[in-house]
Amino acid sequence: MGVRFDFTPRSTYDGMKYVPLVDVLFSNVEHGKSLKIECRIDSGADEIILPAEVGIMLGITLQTGERLEFQGFTQNPVAGYRHNVGMQILGDAHTYTVPCSFVFGLKTTGLLGIRGLFDNYKILFDLSKKQFELTPIEE
Repeated sequence: MGVRFDFTPRSTYDGMKYVPLVDVLFSNVEHGKSLKIECRIDSGADEIILPAEVGIMLGITLQTGERLEFQGFTQNPVAGYRHNVGMQILGDAHTYTVPCSFVFGLKTTGLLGIRGLFDNYKILFDLSKKQFELTPIEE
């Protein structure tokens, strides 16, 4: 059985938009320090991407992770560092250890992408009801 959420209304320059946002508890798998972050479900993101400041607040030494470059949400490539973190969607009891990249200069909420979210959840968007549902994939 999945967990159902309402799309979050956001006023934009061209009217009201409905955005799939969820609160996520991320934790440092080494010592358990955790932080709640509002994240957008983004099927166009290859992986989970969070601002570098989140990793720092979790007590992660970012530069010890795998260095990657990201482009798409900025004009120029930006550096990011991949680390494994704990992820729990608030409202769901499941916790997963997922790869997450912490990116300097990210000026948006966290992005939940294919690797990390879509490989752990079946996601159903029901635009007519302005709702979406996350169902854990049982292995």
